[in-house]
Amino acid sequence: MSKLHIYTRVSSASQEEEGTSLLTQKEIGLARAKQLGLDPKVWNEGGQSSASETLQNRPVLSQLLDLIDSGQVKHLFVYNTDRLSRNEQTWHLIRLKLVSKQVVLYTSGGQFSLDSPMDKLLLGIMSEISSYDNLLRSERINLGKSERIRRGGWQGGPPPFGYKVEGKRLVEETFESCWVRFIYESYRDGKSIQRIRSDLLLNGVKTRRNNSSWSLGSIEKLLQNTHYGGYYYVTLPGSDEKVRCQSPQILDARLVSDVRERREKRSHKNRTSQPNQKRFYLLQGLLKCSECGLVMGGRLFEAQYRSYYYCPRKERAFAKDPTLPPVKCSNRVYLKIHDTNDLVWKTVVDVLGKSHLFKEAVKKEASLKFRMGGGRGQGRAKPGGANP
Repeated sequence: MSKLHIYTRVSSASQEEEGTSLLTQKEIGLARAKQLGLDPKVWNEGGQSSASETLQNRPVLSQLLDLIDSGQVKHLFVYNTDRLSRNEQTWHLIRLKLVSKQVVLYTSGGQFSLDSPMDKLLLGIMSEISSYDNLLRSERINLGKSERIRRGGWQGGPPPFGYKVEGKRLVEETFESCWVRFIYESYRDGKSIQRIRSDLLLNGVKTRRNNSSWSLGSIEKLLQNTHYGGYYYVTLPGSDEKVRCQSPQILDARLVSDVRERREKRSHKNRTSQPNQKRFYLLQGLLKCSECGLVMGGRLFEAQYRSYYYCPRKERAFAKDPTLPPVKCSNRVYLKIHDTNDLVWKTVVDVLGKSHLFKEAVKKEASLKFRMGGGRGQGRAKPGGANP
């Protein structure tokens, strides 16, 4: 029995929780399958925002398109064409797949045979209307967000360490703000970031993500944050305009100024010094010990033609590194550098070569560069393949 593939999606999580829109799409699709005498198969994407109309956040649709590419889908139902996409480029890509594989498209309003010139024209008009409606909706949303930001509202997302959000506005989080002050004062008094991280670990201070061990980068970013001085800048949604917003000031201006001056002096000193790294390892900083989580190091013995990745916890503990978290580790596994690099490289190449999402992202980027360059100096693409 031939199948009718029913694709359902709503454009927000709230609609998904209510369930009415998804349920309506599914019921109409099942009724159409019964009417056509086809076996229904439901593909539920759930709640996915229409703000990002790409295939990267549509795993269910990507899987369905793979089946279309392989010729396993001949009948497809969507409640409306905008369930597939409101974006002109994405919809064009989907439509090409449907046409090339001779897929019959069904909607709540009727049936479209994509080899018919009239049906293709109607679908093109519907796609343009959906794209226009999506642009208007995005503009209204961005205007609302911009107005809320101008009035001092929080733009969304997790607040910086030392703050919390109440009534859509930033307010001080007293426990965290005490440690923000401690970090700034410690840095002003000459402590290194490594020593500050060790102090935070010894005092059991956890990051916003509830991690016991702070990274050096997170402390560095905290020292660069202007929120603590009473202001920050936000780029308004949908534009390049930056506005200065007020935030609760939890550090005095003198302390912030002293830290900024010390950071500039240390930054200048680091720029004039030479890096002390002698070797380059392909996977340096990417491998972690499976037992203690410490970043693995590399070691090369040229005379013996040996090289390997290993967990450096034992030697760092022997050197009494103050930044080393007190976690025991008995891992004595050594990974040969050449074999490990070769395995990781072949795996990455294999995954990217078979990834539908990666291919579509590359095509989109190449198309964008071609349009920005006006198509000058490039040949016309050949059907079914890229330019040589």
